[in-house]
Amino acid sequence: MKHRVTLYALTMPPSPMLYQEFDTRSDALAWRAWARRELPCHARLTKANTETAPIMEQGAPAR
Repeated sequence: MKHRVTLYALTMPPSPMLYQEFDTRSDALAWRAWARRELPCHARLTKANTETAPIMEQGAPAR
């Protein structure tokens, strides 16, 4: 099972900016902890749904 960490902008309501998928939960937890320490954003860990198309492209939106 894959695990997904999604980063959200600090806006109201929070909007998804980027996600990264990991094969192991421990890798996902480590990346989420790093993002929370180093980046000004919310970070959420979820199970990746591999049966449906992703809701967003990987990477930050173009400005």
